[in-house]
Amino acid sequence: MTAARAMAATLDVPVRSLIAFTPQGDFSPYVAIDGDDIHWIMMDRGREDMHLTTRSLDELMHWLAVKQTFHMARGWQREQCNAFPNEKVTSADVLAKQVELLHRLNAEWATQARARGMAHPFV
Repeated sequence: MTAARAMAATLDVPVRSLIAFTPQGDFSPYVAIDGDDIHWIMMDRGREDMHLTTRSLDELMHWLAVKQTFHMARGWQREQCNAFPNEKVTSADVLAKQVELLHRLNAEWATQARARGMAHPFV
């Protein structure tokens, strides 16, 4: 998928961290395509925990971007806590980092995340 490759390159992550087409067994989402429907599914221990459906590639890419940038912002948070143990990294800091990462991909997605006031829309 060309769009996923471009997103991965922009975020400097492997494509496989963005998208999979088979269940990974570790709560990582995967994509299933059924006709015009695109399904974004999260499975954990053989149980479906989340299932979103769209017909829009742009909406799927938005979901992938939000998931990946949240993961990256949380990684940044851990790095900051390890590097500066006396400093507190707040959820607002994590959101700001995610908004920064989303802005690299799509300014509207960054604006939406900031307006929501939460780092991950799927929890």
